Amino acid sequence: MNTNFLDSVTNFLKKRTFELLGLILVLSSVALAIAFTTYSPEDPSFIYGDRNFEIQNFFGIYGSSIADFLLQSSVYKSFLALKGASQLSKTVLSPTTQIRNVESAAMFALANGHFGRGASLADSMGIVFRDIFGPDGKISADMLAAKSAEYRELGITNSNIITREIRALTDDLLRKADTGSKLNRSELLLKTLQDQSVLGNMTKIYQGGDDLWKIFGYEFEKSKMLNIIKEGTHLDDADKYFREIFSRRFDRFMPDGTTLKTREQVIKETAAEIIKNTYPNYSYVPSLVQNLRRLPLGNFISFPAEMYRTSFNLMKFGLREMRSTDPLVRQSGARKLIGFSSALAVGKVAQEIGQEVVGVSNEQLDAIRESFVAPWNKSGPLVPVAKEVDGDKVVYKFVNFAYQSPYDVIAAPYYAAMTQFKTARAEEKDIDQAMLRAFFGSGRDPGAFTALVQPFVGEAIITEKLADLFVRGGKTRSGRQILSSEDTVSDQAVKGAVHLLEGITPGAFTQATNFARGIAGEQTTYGKDMNPGDEALALFAGIRINEANIGKSMGYQITNFVNSQQEARRLLSKNFADSNVNAETIYREYEKMLRNKFENFGEIRKVFDDAQKLGFDKKFISGALYKLFSKIIS
Repeated sequence: MNTNFLDSVTNFLKKRTFELLGLILVLSSVALAIAFTTYSPEDPSFIYGDRNFEIQNFFGIYGSSIADFLLQSSVYKSFLALKGASQLSKTVLSPTTQIRNVESAAMFALANGHFGRGASLADSMGIVFRDIFGPDGKISADMLAAKSAEYRELGITNSNIITREIRALTDDLLRKADTGSKLNRSELLLKTLQDQSVLGNMTKIYQGGDDLWKIFGYEFEKSKMLNIIKEGTHLDDADKYFREIFSRRFDRFMPDGTTLKTREQVIKETAAEIIKNTYPNYSYVPSLVQNLRRLPLGNFISFPAEMYRTSFNLMKFGLREMRSTDPLVRQSGARKLIGFSSALAVGKVAQEIGQEVVGVSNEQLDAIRESFVAPWNKSGPLVPVAKEVDGDKVVYKFVNFAYQSPYDVIAAPYYAAMTQFKTARAEEKDIDQAMLRAFFGSGRDPGAFTALVQPFVGEAIITEKLADLFVRGGKTRSGRQILSSEDTVSDQAVKGAVHLLEGITPGAFTQATNFARGIAGEQTTYGKDMNPGDEALALFAGIRINEANIGKSMGYQITNFVNSQQEARRLLSKNFADSNVNAETIYREYEKMLRNKFENFGEIRKVFDDAQKLGFDKKFISGALYKLFSKIIS
């Protein structure tokens, strides 16, 4: 009996070896991620520090030592350097992103209710700089220095998420530099980039675009507080406001502990407290989230975390202000709630205006979103800007407003869930399957949960490039072929290197090249004609025009459908050839194949239905169907 039991265990282990190895790998990865995210540079390890020191790492001295060893290894340092360089290249060194940074930051002012009578953009900028520029329009160097010192002291400026996270990543690479160790090339990569005068100035510009709106918001809050915090009762007024809104007492004394604060100081501190908690601020990102930067996942993970924190604070502060006994505070609360609602709804409003102007119905827009756009365009408001319907040439152009609004992080789960639910119901899925897809998504298309966690667990820019080459077999996530089995080893090496370099190529170079290619009338790798006007709009205004070419997209999806049908038959034949196949296995695999084929037919049928809704003529759909069945038969 013992022999039979051991044989059963042995057979089980033989059959489940890969599953067990996979489980061990997953658990090890989770443990390593926890060790990384709870790692502190001050923690001791087997090599550095006092082992009697209180360790912050979740796994104690072992977690700290393993994380420290990897973070100091040349291989992982090289990866972190490439990760930082890729993020720097696609943000600070990208004119489109620089412009979007300024444009999108205006949404923070809108969400905070920093608008209204006497607060137009021109008037607001005048308020912001009224103490810096004299009546003759000349800059007062003394006032400029004083204002800059005030903003820095109160934590209003120099808190941009992007630049601070890259700086923290650089600090990770150079952490042991002060011990006298020699820096290697990977460690010097980011430091050298950041020390360059051009890049330094570009970083200041990126930081300045963020600071501009924070300064505006701070000055706007100060002007509001002039009516709320009154002369003579300013300490009592501030204490009441802090208790009602921030649920804590106001510190009435200066740092010396004896001198009472003046009204001006009270107003500055109160306004700064609001801005630091309603505008994204890297200093308020939890260390656990900050430490995620050391993983090969996510791009600027601190930003979505701050969007959730500040959005929650906006609603909380607005509702608390609405309960105040002071009518001016209640007015401020109403502004916050109206502003935040407007910031969330502005994309939807822009979408409906675009639909009305271009002539796109809700049903047509759903068809575009569900069947003819890339996965990254499914989770945001799509604003139609043009359309062309002429026989088999059906093209819709749109702007994904998600890239213009930082509050897309908050709205994305809703759009993802609605898109998945509508698609599932159109494919005649039952309600349970539709709800499951709405929550988790399907394939590469996100659901509510996946859209929520995507910023934290998605592939970093450089990780995606590496995964394309070594995990996905030379293909991108969208299925574009990078490497071919017919390529020689040297060809594959060159193509792989070019693909990796694309990840760290400055956005300025890419966008300028696209503009030149648009003027020359070239096409993208996906066969789309490059329009110089569209490229100029992206380069100089930060607005990217996307295109849904129904005919071309349908051709790609027909090819994918045929490939999936052939793959299903191939897998079935492969399973039948196994040595341990039996009648039950044959039935189960055949049933699985039929279920997959049925789902594939439902998906392609929806594509054809959606194409017809968008004006693609029936006779061209029939032609596409004829080609489809010809491929299947052959």
